[in-house]
Parts: sequence; structure tokens; C-alpha cells
Amino acid sequence: MSAIRLDRKGITMLGYGIVDVEITRNNVWRAVIEPVLDGQYTLKLKDLINKVIQEPEARDIYQEILNYKWLQTENLVNEGQLEEGSSLTLQVAAKEWMEKHYPDWKAARPTLREVTDHDENVSAPGEEERR
Repeated sequence: MSAIRLDRKGITMLGYGIVDVEITRNNVWRAVIEPVLDGQYTLKLKDLINKVIQEPEARDIYQEILNYKWLQTENLVNEGQLEEGSSLTLQVAAKEWMEKHYPDWKAARPTLREVTDHDENVSAPGEEERR
């Protein structure tokens, strides 16, 4: 079996998303990739945390949860609290991330208004010289 290596941007450009991260008994990490459907991340989060969060924020939160799951699994295995070849469940990771990190993540996230205002204040190269 051969592996195709793509970064997250490449996967997204192809219309796919990482929906889970698994660890094998040989301590090999791999991403579970599926096609992205409209509202997919909103539905996944509703199933995991019983809260409706609209896209694209839901997509960003889901990626944060996957990163958290991966890091926590690695930490728990290293500390001997989780058997090698096992993984923290996505549901547990989602609930933990929402409790521990969501408030700070949400507070640090720029609002749509801030992003729009910032984009309007950015000048193209050479534009200042023409004014």
C-alpha cells in the first residue's frame, strides 16, 4: 500500500476534510479523510457536543478538536494513562476541548466585522505611491 501525502490545504482544495485521527498498534498516526459536504462540521459538532455551531466556525472548531485529540492521546500514552495503540475518543476530546479551550479560542477569534475592516485597510503594493 502506498500513501499519498497532502497537507491540510491540499486536502481542502480537493474537497475533502480530516474527520478523525487514528493511531495503530505500531504507533503509526493516520488521518481519516472524507469528502466535505455542506454543513458537515455543524452536524458533526451537534452529534459530539449537542450544540449547533454554524460553518465555517464549526469547521475551525472541529480541526481544533482533532489537534487536541491527537496531542492528548500522545500525552496520555507517554504518561502511561492510555495503552499504546489506543486513542482518546473523538467525543471525549470534543467535550474536553469545549470546556477547556473554547471560551479563550472564541474570545481571541476576530469577528467578521474586524476581518472586513482589516481587509479594507490593506493596500495593494504600489497603491500608496499613486495616492
